[in-house]
Amino acid sequence: MSFREKSAWISMLSMSGIYGFYFWSVVHAGPKAGGFHFGSLLETIIALVVLQIVLTIAVAIFTPREAKAPRDERDKLIELRAMRVAYAGSRDERRARLLFRRVRSSNRLQHELPAVHSGDSRDHALRLPDHPIPAWCLTWV
Repeated sequence: MSFREKSAWISMLSMSGIYGFYFWSVVHAGPKAGGFHFGSLLETIIALVVLQIVLTIAVAIFTPREAKAPRDERDKLIELRAMRVAYAGSRDERRARLLFRRVRSSNRLQHELPAVHSGDSRDHALRLPDHPIPAWCLTWV
């Protein structure tokens, strides 16, 4: 296994173990423990960071040649694919945010403007304040 693969396994296993323990303790504390467990969450994050640093340093000490090796072609392809997926998720999130911002602004305008009678009853119904679908959504169809 390469150093990067070992560090990926360290990250996955340490996050699974530490966050699993955290969520198990939160669930078993029940509603009587109160709302948000900020203190224990902060302790969990600190424990995760310390554990990952210690284990990564241990792997680097035991296999120094692998730790200094440059990335191979497979590592570069994996990183490129991960960046593509992350960018697509970020792009979709921005699109959804713009869509909801547009819906909010069109709902505000519909409440402020009087209904326009264009002869189309669908247009008139869409300008009513309680209508769930904004008019601009149905104009694309």
